[in-house]
Amino acid sequence: MALGKNLTLSQGENSVSLQNQGEITGNVNIGLSFSEIQNLFEKLFSAKLPSLIADARSESYKAIADFAFKFHEKLNSTVDEAVSGRIDEEMEKRFASSEVQSLISEMVNQVGTKNDISLNEVLANLLMDKLSSNNNDYLINQAISYLKYLNKDQVFFLCFIKCLRKPLYVSVQHDDGEFYSNFFDVYQQIVSNVNSIESQTNLMQQAKELYKKYINGISKFFMENISSPVNIDLLALNNMVFSDKSYKINTLKLLGDSLGVNDYKTENIKTDFPDFIEFIEFMKIDASELDELIKPLTPFGECIAENCNIKID
Repeated sequence: MALGKNLTLSQGENSVSLQNQGEITGNVNIGLSFSEIQNLFEKLFSAKLPSLIADARSESYKAIADFAFKFHEKLNSTVDEAVSGRIDEEMEKRFASSEVQSLISEMVNQVGTKNDISLNEVLANLLMDKLSSNNNDYLINQAISYLKYLNKDQVFFLCFIKCLRKPLYVSVQHDDGEFYSNFFDVYQQIVSNVNSIESQTNLMQQAKELYKKYINGISKFFMENISSPVNIDLLALNNMVFSDKSYKINTLKLLGDSLGVNDYKTENIKTDFPDFIEFIEFMKIDASELDELIKPLTPFGECIAENCNIKID
């Protein structure tokens, strides 16, 4: 695979190498080879985990191999999409830096000790963010470090908060034309853009049903993918959510405004969002205490949630 003007990327039996075909010749190993990873963890197991059984060791190796495969796959995809050699050269320099090599070692350590393959995608995405952008370096570094304290359920709950709070947009098609709006403004936009009262009523009802379907849909998805209630205070201690900051728009108002209702009541949630109620009850969250327990994400929590790439049908 080509990497810029004079570089090629190839995968050998135990490593991934970068070959410079320009004036400077030779092979440069990118990151840790598979044999180096194996040696690293052989030493780790011998020194710190002498009683680890063979099956657990095998699972660790599988997790490491899965992470290496996911990252290499993303690297291939990103480089293939690059539009200039300059981008590739910048990525190469970042990869060779001591900072990135240290992060890779930390990631390998996380993967091998936690055996949580479900989080490998997040780690691979964070590493690609680190390589492809000069922005938020500190944020990415810290997000990678904080991830070692989180399990899959906690990460998925961060994603639930992000899905719940993110601005949701809808395309409205009607006899007089079409417009695009978020759910906070869509009802007023319908009144302003649609002449027929009957059409206004129908479109507003469609918008309400669409929003209900979305919230119930994400609630059902996370209900099926989170195995046990998440300790919210622990997320705060791990700097994933704010412990002493309120939302600019509280959750009840968020739901109401997105339905076009000014004075939305807690008791209405059970009727409009039954799957949402089921999920928060499973999480041991009372509907009257939504903002005390569904707290806003910190920048680190946002960074991790953004790199989950969760696909909800």
